[in-house]
Amino acid sequence: MQNTLLQTPIDYLKGVGPGRAEVLRKELGIHTYQDLINLFPNRYIDRTRFYKVSELQPTNAEVQIVGQITGFKEIAQKIYTTNPVDNQSVKDKVSFATIDNQYQEFDEILNSNYKRVPDVRGIPGMDALSLLENIGLKVKFTGVGKVKSQSQKKGEKLVKGSTIILKLS
Repeated sequence: MQNTLLQTPIDYLKGVGPGRAEVLRKELGIHTYQDLINLFPNRYIDRTRFYKVSELQPTNAEVQIVGQITGFKEIAQKIYTTNPVDNQSVKDKVSFATIDNQYQEFDEILNSNYKRVPDVRGIPGMDALSLLENIGLKVKFTGVGKVKSQSQKKGEKLVKGSTIILKLS
């Protein structure tokens, strides 16, 4: 029986060599040129196209999506953050100007609501860190757990960029 080109061992493919051929055999089951041609990666992502959430099909394994995150409440270790919109969803029609406007409005609301230092005693340290950094304070802390005391007292005038020191229990 005569060997065809497709039945040639992968070792003979230019640039492969014996070492890489062994890896191809072990990891991907590629023994011949034909095996290589018939390989279809199961994690291929078409990076030339973005999909809207509404365009996704149950058969789409991995795709890139585009959309606007319109809200979330909890991240990491119960760090709560505020967001311009309070529902958990993604909008398909994204406009960067719209996003910029929403966050500019959000920043204005955030800045107008906090003209004074809030009382963060009794809340988890990570939540206090998120809140205080979001209103423009630099935060340093010692310990773990909940906030036991804070260096800037509740109700003091908020000075953006100033440092507040938290002691956690």
